[in-house]
Amino acid sequence: MTQPIDFRDYEPDDLEVALTIALEAWPEDAAVLPPSFIKAEIELYRALATWTKVAVISEEVVGLLFGQIGRQMDLKEKLQTHLLPAWHLIKLVLGVYGHIPRHFTFLRKHLVTEIRDGRKSPDADGEILLLMVDADSRGLGIGKKLVDNFLAEAKNLGGKSVRVCTDEASNWRFYENYGFQRYSDYFDELDSFIHEKRIRGIYYLIDLK
Repeated sequence: MTQPIDFRDYEPDDLEVALTIALEAWPEDAAVLPPSFIKAEIELYRALATWTKVAVISEEVVGLLFGQIGRQMDLKEKLQTHLLPAWHLIKLVLGVYGHIPRHFTFLRKHLVTEIRDGRKSPDADGEILLLMVDADSRGLGIGKKLVDNFLAEAKNLGGKSVRVCTDEASNWRFYENYGFQRYSDYFDELDSFIHEKRIRGIYYLIDLK
């Protein structure tokens, strides 16, 4: 019998479980980047999000979604959207996250990708910043239910569209199967550097009307 799936707000104590899920979901990143950097990435997405939920089975966190709904953001939160990623990169340069091979090259490609990413980004009222599901719990519809809940909240707050940025190294087909429409793509220098092969970043958009 399948265990029921519950949903609740993300809590600070969930970070270690989130890191474990991320390390399994992103093996190429984990092989290059120290866990402290990946943990900081998760915390960055959480700080930028206005909607943070986890999926739970038998009290164990098995998935999460961090999303941003523009209509919920005040001026301070909008400023954080720009300042926090910049501070994250400064700490990378200062070595706060430990040793990252060829870290200046990593930083340059990170900046180039952010600029190129921003130019290809569609206008939207909301954005899925991070979606992860534990490997042992995939196939249970957890990702779909998390997205269902987020989109329902975005629509309830008056949102008309939601975007998500993913890449060819991730499960981009999930979004197409869900109903998102491909909006644009670009050469992802950062992921191509990490994976040592050419990878395209992809923007998807879904209409909530």
